[in-house]
Amino acid sequence: MTNKMERFTKEARHLLYTAQTLAEEMNHELISPKHLLWAMTKVEAYDTFAILEEFDIVDSKLSQFIKVKHPPYHQSISKIDLSAETKRFLELSVYSARPYNHYRIDTVHLLLGLIRVKSAEISEIFAHFDVVDKDIAKLAQFYLADTHYPLTSFSETAPPKWLMTILSKLGLTVDKR
Repeated sequence: MTNKMERFTKEARHLLYTAQTLAEEMNHELISPKHLLWAMTKVEAYDTFAILEEFDIVDSKLSQFIKVKHPPYHQSISKIDLSAETKRFLELSVYSARPYNHYRIDTVHLLLGLIRVKSAEISEIFAHFDVVDKDIAKLAQFYLADTHYPLTSFSETAPPKWLMTILSKLGLTVDKR
């Protein structure tokens, strides 16, 4: 059996490592979805950074929120593990790649998996930032469609306003039919 981590791109593995580092710095015993989301706000070169930035979920604001809601433990930890939600999130990231026939799991697939896990702490973060998870998912799908991935359709109705804003910034137009 091959190493399951081989399916993850080096960027996705870097995000997972960054999440582990953040959990360790906070002396949290478990790497939870909040650590993964927080890691996504740390690396500007990744698509997940740009997607979250579009919704004003940025490192400075998210780290402040997490440190207030989930403060660092005062005792140091000897072992860190993945929470059950994080394990489920990783499974859902793999499932998020399947509709695109992608074997490799990239950072945007991780973001889609994070949204699909329906974590209470992620819901709390999105509510704090006044963000709807479906809007982030649509933008993530747009990123997948706009890169080297196959195009996905949004719906039979006109594209959402946020998408039209992004497209206009890029100098693109869409047939609204």
